[in-house]
Amino acid sequence: MLKSKMSRWLVGAAVALLTALLDWKAGIEISFSIVYLLPVVFLTWAGGRKEGDLMVLLTTIFRGSVDYLRMDLYSSPAVPLANTAIRVVFFVVVVWGTIRVKELLENERRHSTVDFLTGLYNNRSFFDFVEKGKAQCLRNNMPLTIVFIDCDDFKNVNDNLGHKEGDEVLKIISEAMRTVLRSADIIARIGGDEFALALPGTGEQAAKDILLRLQVNLCKRMEERSLPVTFSIGAATITNPSQSVDALTHLADTLMYEAKREGKNKFKQGTF
Repeated sequence: MLKSKMSRWLVGAAVALLTALLDWKAGIEISFSIVYLLPVVFLTWAGGRKEGDLMVLLTTIFRGSVDYLRMDLYSSPAVPLANTAIRVVFFVVVVWGTIRVKELLENERRHSTVDFLTGLYNNRSFFDFVEKGKAQCLRNNMPLTIVFIDCDDFKNVNDNLGHKEGDEVLKIISEAMRTVLRSADIIARIGGDEFALALPGTGEQAAKDILLRLQVNLCKRMEERSLPVTFSIGAATITNPSQSVDALTHLADTLMYEAKREGKNKFKQGTF
């Protein structure tokens, strides 16, 4: 990271210095002020506000040196000073604007992959991760377990307690999943009260141990809030995940619906 930071600073400083040299050679008839923005925007985008502000300072020094070398061309020493003040204000505004644009783009990118309510991955991201996990498991000859979870009787929470309480319950469920599952596991909310998991490198018995523990933990959280919500879980462990993502997820979805038909709060597992 330090090497990368030094590299971009060398590039930024070189561009600013070259701009200053060209500015000095061109005289006062051609303005290079806009060109100084290139290293400012580059450092701001790559390194953040602090690096952007430091580059503003560096370019101001370079541009001030040019003004000093041709001071006799100005009608008054106040002219380059006023120009410098205006330039600094403009560059600082550019730094702020660059940071803001980057934040907006990052938020847009994050919201396109993450469920806004729970902070989990969304349906689109989940299928992308399954595709990547499938390829990884095939390369390393490892199993892949895909899990679908449905919140039984969750509709009663929305109907009786309101959608705000329902949203809080979904957040609690999401947090409980994070505490039980591993960092390598993918957790997604794929529908209103449906969740999906991808457990790469996890065989049948390991998946069963994890998911039964998760089911107990989730039910305990619901009992603490006196909510009649349980969890139907379907888990498909694929030893050679060469099928399409749709086919793989369909296996887990089918098992989940079998669990619901058997009376809810059930766990159904299959190995394929």
